[in-house]
Amino acid sequence: PAGTYIVSRVDPGTTNYCLNINKSLHLHIHAGATIKLADGDITNATDPAYMIYITASNVYVSGFGKLDMNKSGQTDSTIGPNINSRIGIFADGALDNLAIKDIEIYDALGNGIYLNGDDATTGVMTNVSITNTRVNLAREGILFHWANNVRCTNNTLFCDNSTGAQDAIEVSECDNFIVNNNYIQGALGSGVDIFAAGEQCTCNGNVIVECGNGIAVGNTSGTGPSSVTVAGNVIESPLTTFGISVTTGVGADRVIIDGNIIRDAQSQHCIDIRTGSNISVINNLMDTTSIGDGVINFVDGTLISGNNIFNIGGSGKGIRNDGDNCTISNNKMLTIGGDGIELNGANNFVNGNNLSAEIIDDNGTSNIKINNNVTTSGLDNTGATTPIDHDNIIGGVWTV
Repeated sequence: PAGTYIVSRVDPGTTNYCLNINKSLHLHIHAGATIKLADGDITNATDPAYMIYITASNVYVSGFGKLDMNKSGQTDSTIGPNINSRIGIFADGALDNLAIKDIEIYDALGNGIYLNGDDATTGVMTNVSITNTRVNLAREGILFHWANNVRCTNNTLFCDNSTGAQDAIEVSECDNFIVNNNYIQGALGSGVDIFAAGEQCTCNGNVIVECGNGIAVGNTSGTGPSSVTVAGNVIESPLTTFGISVTTGVGADRVIIDGNIIRDAQSQHCIDIRTGSNISVINNLMDTTSIGDGVINFVDGTLISGNNIFNIGGSGKGIRNDGDNCTISNNKMLTIGGDGIELNGANNFVNGNNLSAEIIDDNGTSNIKINNNVTTSGLDNTGATTPIDHDNIIGGVWTV
């Protein structure tokens, strides 16, 4: 029922939890009820703390109550030994059937929610849903590791990253995963970070505001994710890196970036493709970058098609392509500070684009086919090493 319930850790330094759910049950925290960590319960930087610690399958945590980690009331309010050591709800082990709904987690010292399955050899967490949950002022919002068949939907995350950059939603080693219709604000890492091995992840319909990077896909080492769809998201004002990125390292395989809106990128590119394979960037809207490009691609075989790219500032390009065997087709670009399309790879096909800037091929590329494009500034292929087929380009000033 309504009221404030003060809790302390059961065995500081050993178990470190306040409430342990070790059998199947439904914990309902009513509206107006707050479970609050006692003042001064955490006294030094090595103290972990878990408000609710789940070690059983078939657990349902619901209600419109609040978990208050009471960061401001602790003797030591740093993040602890690591980001995963001070958590609102921590589920640990190869559990099955876990649901968290309608809870608010406030003033966390580390993660709001951390779901940690075991590993691929001993089993993973399965059948998990987190819905309509509010995580307010956590350093990292919701983290999933070794969890399959997961739904993370309709949640609201406000991140407090004043002590370092972390992610609002982080997905690692997870299969069959859906992140959709979440509102995310203020993560200085990524709004959604999908990395490490995992298959069949869909990230769609999210609104991501003022995060360092909107959505990141890929791993810097080891094995990256595969079969990832990033679709229909709205990313407003990415602050330090990219709107959507497939990251440097091993990247990711079979990635579709489709129908997203990216506005007002502050310091880098709207869409940045560094490493990976079988990547499609299609039907996205990119509007306004202070610096950087609309799309920059370094991956061979990438499809860049049907995008609308507007108001690219400074010397930024509409599309910069450094990959080979890529198709760049049916894109529209208006008010581009630099080149409309810059080509730095070989055997690329550029067709049916409409742009108010120059198509330029300037770094010794070869076997480029440029057909049926409309451009107000024409084609500059002075750096090409073999002839370019530029039939049916309409308008522009030629420097061939």
